[in-house]
Amino acid sequence: MSPVLGQLVADLPGHWQEAVLSGRALHLDDGPVDLAGLSEQLRAELAWLAHWQDCDGAHVPQLALERLVGALRWALATGRQVPASVTGWRSGDWDTLLREHAYHLNGRLPASGLSWARATRLLDLPVVALQATMVEEWWQLDRWHMRCDPRIPRRAVEPHAEEVDWARLQCGWLRASGKHFAAQLLSSGEVTWSTLTGRIVPALAHFDRWLADIADPTAAFGPEQLTQAPRHFATWVADHAHGRRPSAREANYHLRWVGRLVDFAAVTPELADAPWGRATELQAAAWFKAVARVRNRVEFDDAHYIDDATLAQVVSYLHVLGGEPAETFTVVRGSGEQLSLQGMGQPEAMRMLLLQILTGRRASEICLAPLDCLSDPVSPEAAAAGLAVFRYAQSKIDGAPDTILVGPEVVGVVEEQRGWLVERFPGRELPYLFVQLRDNSRGAKPYHHDTYSGVLRRFSQAVRLVDAHGHPLRLSHTHRFRHTKLTKLAELGLPIAVIQRYAGHATPTMSMFYVAKREEYQEQVFVATRKYRSDGEEVRFSREVYEAVQLFQRADRILPHGWCLLPPLQTCDKGNACLTCGVFVTDSTHLESLRRMLAETEALIDRERQRFSDRHGVPMPEDNVWLRERLLEQEALHRLVAKVGAATGKAVEGGGADASSAVRPVELRRREQP
Repeated sequence: MSPVLGQLVADLPGHWQEAVLSGRALHLDDGPVDLAGLSEQLRAELAWLAHWQDCDGAHVPQLALERLVGALRWALATGRQVPASVTGWRSGDWDTLLREHAYHLNGRLPASGLSWARATRLLDLPVVALQATMVEEWWQLDRWHMRCDPRIPRRAVEPHAEEVDWARLQCGWLRASGKHFAAQLLSSGEVTWSTLTGRIVPALAHFDRWLADIADPTAAFGPEQLTQAPRHFATWVADHAHGRRPSAREANYHLRWVGRLVDFAAVTPELADAPWGRATELQAAAWFKAVARVRNRVEFDDAHYIDDATLAQVVSYLHVLGGEPAETFTVVRGSGEQLSLQGMGQPEAMRMLLLQILTGRRASEICLAPLDCLSDPVSPEAAAAGLAVFRYAQSKIDGAPDTILVGPEVVGVVEEQRGWLVERFPGRELPYLFVQLRDNSRGAKPYHHDTYSGVLRRFSQAVRLVDAHGHPLRLSHTHRFRHTKLTKLAELGLPIAVIQRYAGHATPTMSMFYVAKREEYQEQVFVATRKYRSDGEEVRFSREVYEAVQLFQRADRILPHGWCLLPPLQTCDKGNACLTCGVFVTDSTHLESLRRMLAETEALIDRERQRFSDRHGVPMPEDNVWLRERLLEQEALHRLVAKVGAATGKAVEGGGADASSAVRPVELRRREQP
């Protein structure tokens, strides 16, 4: 027995090892599978494939395994060609064998592709995992799959794509160079798996198709075409962009990574020559030079913000998303239309969407959130208020924070999901808070981002949501919830450092980029800062009164019922006569204080008038020095209460309309001595 075969047998459970070595039946959960008539190599490999699939959490398709064994046994008996190893054939070869065997049994061919579809679960990813055990360097394989080969460099959290299929590249030089180049970048930590699948591989795939389209690569990369080849490639990409023109940034990604590959090939002697000859550093420089300058990003506006009414409507429909398919729900749309909808049976997606709304996290950060994502806060006050620290799966920015402080609503959603997992996977120690439902008997696979987007897309189509502008609201575009959350925090006046920490960004510039520039909010702020005199005239602040505006930051100018706009270098000798002063300012936040002062002033005037009449036997005259000032204050308070009450959110200046401030001018600069 060869060392490779011995290792395969050693990886199997004990009772499976005996069946493989003796050629007897292999006992699965659904019954035995007879392995007699096959070589020891094929028996060991087929058993290894079934065992790997079971460890991966998928149900082993016994019927497909029986048909595969039967087809191999029939081929050996009839003298047909059979591979020495299951890794020696491609999918088309297996499909041909299975179709011929089906014709031998039934006298007719099965439907196109049906035979392969039944065996693909055994001969797809399990074969990739088997091939990974047979090569010394992981990057030599044409298919890189995260679950199939643990040797592939990865971070603790890797979202989205799990596979890179280099076989899609038709140019042999590009495929070999690309694998070597990508392996070096991954191993050194210069790029992540997400960058490889999202940027590098698409760029090389476009480059491969472009090389296949041009008639003479040697001429295209000649000295006279040195600077033209990158431009021709960028133009070709724009013409083959599947219905949409790529952005300048996407085109730059393609140019940069192709340039990096050409530069790598130029300094790596062991690589074969490119289709146009030996790659040179000068050619790589031409690709880098073709990168276009991209203007600053466009700021996000109201289209990326979801208003409170629309968010409330989304939340009111979530029971349809999580309800059982057998249940029927009646929902009322914003227009008053009633819809009868069946439950979608997606309680996990319902809670994931709710967490995105409440926290503003990215979809990948929720999909890959760990099961133990909650912990106690440091502050006793926060713990007493029911707050907790929520740890999400930070994968976008290396070294960025991965925790935020959350309220009881988020804690309740997490605890509800944990209870659901206990019922679904009793006795299992699960790594993720949200798990895949199919082919995941061990609960080790997280809820896939593509599945989540598909569920939200169908949910949006079912409930027919619209936003405040009447446009269809596509819940699958979940990044709008992130923009909305950060915009709300900014509009609450939180410091930028706090917003940056909550967003998990590396720079405050990126955090402010996420804040939507809402026209409605800007208008509200502008209206709230407009100020009026007591006679209704708007106060316009010019350069001359700039110093007066700064007085809002001075504690000695803050009054119980407003502010004093007296310049800093001037002093007031009016005492408590602020209500009749021209530099006195107040707004609606002091309305209750003004009403209380008015009631107290009126009570004081009535009480002193009665006391004066009782003591002197005559009413207090209107020109009494004390009464005259109190009546002016009473008139000013009446005017302020009426004005401020009618202009909520605005400010009025100068309670005494006829009383000007007696302020002495103060020289700001010393006069020069003669």
